[in-house]
Amino acid sequence: MSDVFLPQVSKRDKRKNSIYSLNEQLFSDSCKTPDPYSTTPSQGTFRYSSTDILNFSVLPDDSYTVFTTPYRGNSKKSQEEEMRKFLFNFPSLLLNSYCTALIKNDGNPYHIKVLLEFYSSRGKLIDLLTNLAYDEIDGCNINNQIFRGNTLFTKIYAEYLRRYCSEFLASSTLQFIELLKTNKHYLDGFSLPKESEGYRSCFREGMRHYVKLLEQSKRLFPAHLREIIKNIFFKVKSNRGEQQAIRTISTLLYLRYLFIPFATYPSLLVEIQKVVTETTKRDHLILYSPIPKEKQFCSEFIHFIERTLISVITGPTSFSTSIRGISALNQEKSLVSLVSIIRQEMKLISKFYPNDFDEVFQVVKGKTNTNASCSVCYITDEFTGWMTEREKALVKENSEIMKQIQIIQKQNERLRSQILSLKEKFI
Repeated sequence: MSDVFLPQVSKRDKRKNSIYSLNEQLFSDSCKTPDPYSTTPSQGTFRYSSTDILNFSVLPDDSYTVFTTPYRGNSKKSQEEEMRKFLFNFPSLLLNSYCTALIKNDGNPYHIKVLLEFYSSRGKLIDLLTNLAYDEIDGCNINNQIFRGNTLFTKIYAEYLRRYCSEFLASSTLQFIELLKTNKHYLDGFSLPKESEGYRSCFREGMRHYVKLLEQSKRLFPAHLREIIKNIFFKVKSNRGEQQAIRTISTLLYLRYLFIPFATYPSLLVEIQKVVTETTKRDHLILYSPIPKEKQFCSEFIHFIERTLISVITGPTSFSTSIRGISALNQEKSLVSLVSIIRQEMKLISKFYPNDFDEVFQVVKGKTNTNASCSVCYITDEFTGWMTEREKALVKENSEIMKQIQIIQKQNERLRSQILSLKEKFI
């Protein structure tokens, strides 16, 4: 992850007892950290918020995130409110130190699971994945490939796909893999030399069947994954250009998601990867682009790759309330689990926390009150804010669609005039 932090504050004097003493008193109001719902700029660092649901381009450096939950006075906040303050105000110092200490090198699935559940049960799953991706994109050397290898983001992304995106995979790729295992025609055909007509015929037929399964299952494609991929595309495009952005999202969408089950058929996976690489190495994606004669045998598969990428990049954002994922029961469970992990791994996490870790300790110490963990006001405010932003996003999306229609109409006019001029020449 990149070293992106909030403005540094001076450390408070060490108290008489260790920060790990359970007898330590709560901070006075004057020592509390700033409220996360204030509209203080994040010091020139753009952070994604789910309220910016249709922001197709990276905001300028002086932009900032505004959360929808209002500040409710100086009364003592619950543990739930304090944890949201630490983890939902991006860039989050606690999130960064948690991930660096417990996930970056070790990658314990349980630590990732609890983190995902904490954000998903509060409707912030998209925010988590998007901001972790932004950190890695900003921190990656311009000469290196983004998300290459087993990075912090790819570890969390893989667990996210396994837990929240498995239904689409099961109804498409996994079904096709089961067909390969039992269909003698495919087994024999894919064992032939790759240059032979028999192999190409089998590849064409197999990919046609695979694309059909994918098209039939597209209603199951996760709306939250579409939004995450779209956000990453425009971030990479802003940093490195469109070609790099296309390659990055094709890797995340195909090689790290849809095509993973093909690992049981390595030779077939290699051929599929070649097709994806050839299709996505262009500077711009073109729907139904001309295909060389030697690649005609996989034309349907190539067009599917193009359609899917263009749909993710330019297609309408889903506004289903299900992608918000707010769950009161899971909020309580995930709060208890996350606080427990931070207590157990306090010494390790505190090593990577740039401020005085005492501010975190004061929140996680003692017994977690699950009865006060789920805030009805918070859920109501989040949903109200989401509905407001939904209306704004729909207006913006309609405007974008109208612009695309106008562009297509102009292209059609040019093509029509070119056709007429050609007719006149040959008449």
